[in-house]
Amino acid sequence: MNRQRTGVISRLIGLAVLVVLSIYAFSQQASGHAPTPAALQAGPTENLVLDPNVKQGEAMKIRIENPREGFESGTAWLAGVKAPLFRQPDGALEGVMPVRVNQKPGGYTFKIQNRNGETLYEKKIEVWDARYSKQNITVTKAMKGRQPEPGELETIARLKTDTAPTRYWSEPFVLPVPDCMNSRFGNIRLHNGVFTDDYHKGIDQRSPAGRPIQATNGGVVKVARFFNLHGGTVGLDHGQGLSSVYIHMSKIAVKPGDIVEKGHVIGQVGATGFATGPHLHWGLFINGLPVNPTQWVRPNAC
Repeated sequence: MNRQRTGVISRLIGLAVLVVLSIYAFSQQASGHAPTPAALQAGPTENLVLDPNVKQGEAMKIRIENPREGFESGTAWLAGVKAPLFRQPDGALEGVMPVRVNQKPGGYTFKIQNRNGETLYEKKIEVWDARYSKQNITVTKAMKGRQPEPGELETIARLKTDTAPTRYWSEPFVLPVPDCMNSRFGNIRLHNGVFTDDYHKGIDQRSPAGRPIQATNGGVVKVARFFNLHGGTVGLDHGQGLSSVYIHMSKIAVKPGDIVEKGHVIGQVGATGFATGPHLHWGLFINGLPVNPTQWVRPNAC
């Protein structure tokens, strides 16, 4: 009798546990927090370091400390944009994820995949509105007539996307010139009051002609020449997805293939190409997308 009663009680307890687990699983699924195979395989990213809140046009730094054996490389994804992860001297994996300037604010799934395409980690990332403003530029007839020369735009595009696996950059970045910023990144551009359907892909610093321009970080010179539209241009490959470009120069002090250190003088401020006057326009690109340089180094506003 006691044995029968004990068996019945055990079966009832087991049934109750199954019911509770089923209810919990259903509630988690309904709330969008159900454990997925990707979440269960998050072993190598237990020490993942990243900021889950980022603004339009900003970049999110990714670091995986002490990745498990066999996880030699990987790729991060966010809203259709990919960021390769690179092994660092301390054994960690690092990468930088850019967010498009026009990315719609809201929640997105961030994930990391190994080289076989298996998802190892997923997390919800919030993209915030950067509230970029409008800016009108007075364009002269002579400026309107300036068109890119053959191959000019293609050369600049290659600079943004073709970077070395070697990392030449380190934080902090430095300002190319010490002068104030008179045009922000991300400003929606108008020419003579007419929308251009474009935005400012870098920042402008009001600077006198002839001012020495220094490299914002270490890198390899990929572009060093005068163009019709960009004027005097230097492009640096900082490695592992990062590159920078400096335009409207009056003089160029480096040549393609040179390896420069942070702070190295690469040219002088000018007003060449499509420019209204002496100033430095410079931009920072990560994995092919323009990002806000003031997230990395901040000049004073004019």
